[in-house]
Amino acid sequence: MRQIMTREKSFYKELARIALPIALQNLITFGLNMLDTVMIGAVGESELAAVGQANQPFFVFTLFLFGIASGSCILISQYWGKGDKRTIGNIMGFSITLATVVALLVTAAVMIFPKQIMKIFINDETVANIGVEYLMVVAPSYVLTAISTTYLSLIRATEQVSVPLKINLISLGTNALLNYIFIYGKLGVPAMGVRGAALATVIARMLELAIVIFLMTRRGAVIRLKWSDFIRMPKLLVKDFFKYSTPVIINETLWGLGISVYAMILGQLGPSAVASYNVVQVLEKLACVALFGISNATIILLGKKIGSGEYSNDTIMVYAKTTMVLSLACGIVFGGILILLRPVIFTIYQLPAETIELAKRMLLVTGSTLFLRSLSNISIVGILRSGGDSNFSLFVDTTGLWLVGIPFGLVSAFVFHASTVVVYASFAAEQFYKSVVCVIRVLSRKWIKNVTR
Repeated sequence: MRQIMTREKSFYKELARIALPIALQNLITFGLNMLDTVMIGAVGESELAAVGQANQPFFVFTLFLFGIASGSCILISQYWGKGDKRTIGNIMGFSITLATVVALLVTAAVMIFPKQIMKIFINDETVANIGVEYLMVVAPSYVLTAISTTYLSLIRATEQVSVPLKINLISLGTNALLNYIFIYGKLGVPAMGVRGAALATVIARMLELAIVIFLMTRRGAVIRLKWSDFIRMPKLLVKDFFKYSTPVIINETLWGLGISVYAMILGQLGPSAVASYNVVQVLEKLACVALFGISNATIILLGKKIGSGEYSNDTIMVYAKTTMVLSLACGIVFGGILILLRPVIFTIYQLPAETIELAKRMLLVTGSTLFLRSLSNISIVGILRSGGDSNFSLFVDTTGLWLVGIPFGLVSAFVFHASTVVVYASFAAEQFYKSVVCVIRVLSRKWIKNVTR
């Protein structure tokens, strides 16, 4: 019988050392995001729906950033295993420059066409106008986010996982405090509602970027960036960067656009559907913090071991199957917790009873299918990308969303005119498809490749 889980205690210690700070960072991020939805929801259901839909362009943009970072991490984690810090600096600088250029383009589009963008995601005029107010204030934060988020994501690939945690804790804590002051008008500041939430985001991102610039240029940094890293990279390295990063960037961008299509579908069903969806999405992300931690630790740890060239394919496969089992267990446990907490979790929201009841039913769907997401997430984000198998990740993620999930959602909503809960449940067909295909791919071993030069 082939070994399913490794018996090496050192592997579990390494995995926990990397995964726990990442999971804690995500817990803080999503926990404060939930606090945001509670505070904005207290202003009104329309405001909550407006901010949720106004953040859809930013959501797609952050996934583009995640694509750049994840693609770069394929290279960085393996070069880290090889001990080549200079090449890592080249990759980091190039990635940050690319992210900044895209951020400038997105910012310009949002500030020039805010109303047109809002009308894509919501058909309610009042909600759209509130969303425009939010967008016009928050848009400048996109460039700040591009630089800081990309850098913090990349240094995790060098096993510096505590630094991003500390910086995010400072930034998000500042954001939450300023939200309270600006949204409700505390400490002598006039109440600004959604514009206050946007202003708080901008100020918190400015603080985060200031800390990041200090870290990336200071003496003694594990990876100290030079100004030349931002404007010049060896041609062969550029070729490798686009070879392994482009599929991931396309993957994350198309995935983000697809998730926005989900939001657009629900946006046609009314503000209550949108508000419920936004609340449930935050709760789902909270439940997935352990999954995200294991997935990100997997790409770093397996990538390092593959790049070092010191481990056989059999050993790598046992490590991969170990992370799959751990991720699946987390999906089952935290999915169950979501279901059990349904009667009490929504008491913190000041929303209409109809919206709360709808959110409870949607959360039941989320909790019941979380184990499927755990399998697809660990496979695509962690295992396959650690071995440079980004093209297959692009294939399964894109086909699952655009050829399975979205068609199911469109047909249920606009052909059968199903209820909001049924439409939401139809999206889960994507996760079923992806989990089956991903498990088959991982077991094939075709994903294990050393991509260093």
